[in-house]
Amino acid sequence: MDKMSTGVVRQRLLHIQAWDEDDILLCDDVEQDDTDLSPEERMFLQTFPIIKRKLEEAIRKAHALADEIEKTQETFTKTKVVTSSVAVASSVMSTLGLLLAPLTARGSLILSAAGIGLETVSNAASIVTNITEKDHNKRFQAQVSGQVSTRDQEVSQAVDPASYDQHANKLEKNFKDIMKNIDALMIANAHPRLANAAKCRLISEPVSSRRDKQVQKAFQGTTLAMTTGTHLMSTVMAGRRLGMELRSLMDDCEQLKEGAKSELAEKLRANALEQEQKLTELTWLYETLKKKQERLRSSFSLGAMRSSAQALSQAWRSSMLCCSIFIVLITSLFWIAG
Repeated sequence: MDKMSTGVVRQRLLHIQAWDEDDILLCDDVEQDDTDLSPEERMFLQTFPIIKRKLEEAIRKAHALADEIEKTQETFTKTKVVTSSVAVASSVMSTLGLLLAPLTARGSLILSAAGIGLETVSNAASIVTNITEKDHNKRFQAQVSGQVSTRDQEVSQAVDPASYDQHANKLEKNFKDIMKNIDALMIANAHPRLANAAKCRLISEPVSSRRDKQVQKAFQGTTLAMTTGTHLMSTVMAGRRLGMELRSLMDDCEQLKEGAKSELAEKLRANALEQEQKLTELTWLYETLKKKQERLRSSFSLGAMRSSAQALSQAWRSSMLCCSIFIVLITSLFWIAG
């Protein structure tokens, strides 16, 4: 049945639809009437229940897999919202750390260290989320295409070595920056005059050359070691980064609000819809052929009854004729004897 073309099926359906009970010829030979069902039609009547079960199972699995994909996608979207929120908090703290540097050295260092720490957490969570999401997508695609692959192979394909090294280097740098801010905070607590000199450098107030070198050495790699121009540029870049993080957070929230969409799930549902339409057409064909088969069987039964009636009628006439002849012979014998 799977090899039967759509044109042939439609031709058979039109042929079956044109049938009428008045057009069925009654024949005494059952084998001749049975030829009105083609071999393909009889084969289809026998195999349709199996085909129907397979199609219904395929449709059920497609919908179940699509639901699982969308549910997983929604989970990842929620995780991205949380990650984006942490990234926004990190940018806010880093920006405040830069803005407050000329006012409070200790507060600036604490906010900067906290911002870098949150950024590290956000980056690590983003890496894990991306790897896990790609891993799930690989497995879902394998289920859809029927491919079999191990989880380890999927994870290795999901991770880009170059991207992994880049993120690892970024995380390492963040840890070093956190330690620098912590060390700078300890120095600022131990040497308040050095911290005041750092604040003076940020607002372009004059400091001695000796003190300037001490500030750069003590607070190297932190906001307090910046000059006025560098501090202004860093503040602008931090504000820009904050805007980008806010935009990313808004996009993730909008996506979560509208509902997680998956191209793979949409393809599965479209394929399931095609299978449902195919099942509907095949069911209609099966029911039509079944009605035709029942009409043919009814015709066979009626023809057999008529044949039996004709045979009985003929036998009755023959017996009556024999009885008449016998009576005539007996009457003749009595007449001759008399």
